[in-house]
Amino acid sequence: MTIFVAVFIPLTVALGFWQIDRGAQKRAIEDARIASFGALPVDETRLEDAPPYARVRVEGRYDGQHQFLVDNHTRHGVPGYVVITPFDSVGGRRLLVNRGWVEAPASRSELPNVPVTDADVRIVGSLWTASATTKDTSAWDGRWPKRIEQFDAARIGEAANASRPVEFRLEEDQPGSLEPIVLGEEMSSTRHFGYAVQWFAMAVALVVAYVVLGIHKGREA
Repeated sequence: MTIFVAVFIPLTVALGFWQIDRGAQKRAIEDARIASFGALPVDETRLEDAPPYARVRVEGRYDGQHQFLVDNHTRHGVPGYVVITPFDSVGGRRLLVNRGWVEAPASRSELPNVPVTDADVRIVGSLWTASATTKDTSAWDGRWPKRIEQFDAARIGEAANASRPVEFRLEEDQPGSLEPIVLGEEMSSTRHFGYAVQWFAMAVALVVAYVVLGIHKGREA
């Protein structure tokens, strides 16, 4: 029992502080997102200097022949994909546009057909830098669209020849938009803080159980 407590109390406390740190990071992201919502979108000429989560307006054309389908995204209990479509701007930039979510076909061997207009359009979205450090180690073949496991900005950007490998999350009701990914759909800071409380409570419970067991054995002796 002593060995068990000596191992698991530091572990649960460390996990609690890790969740607090993750919660603080998510809170900063949420604050930046919310602050950007009320701002007017900047145009493409200011794209390189735009801060994280800034709203940006660009004109150009989608490349519907080279799309990425990010797997394992369930909504309302239904499996599906997040669709990433390259976008060639009039300013010569190639962006990675997150158009939203689509339902997966019944058969795993099939991929959804996600058409998009090939006309010139103007779109507004946000520079979603929260995904910048995500890595995808799954195998990709040469076919299009590509089914991938994670939004790996660097890897997708290389495969799509993107000029700026950052997720450009399309706003609702924009040309080419699908079912939107809304703020708070990912794990929120509140949930991280809740998990931290659970880990700390587990550590306290272990200490109490150890003390009670020790008192009980002492009385038996």
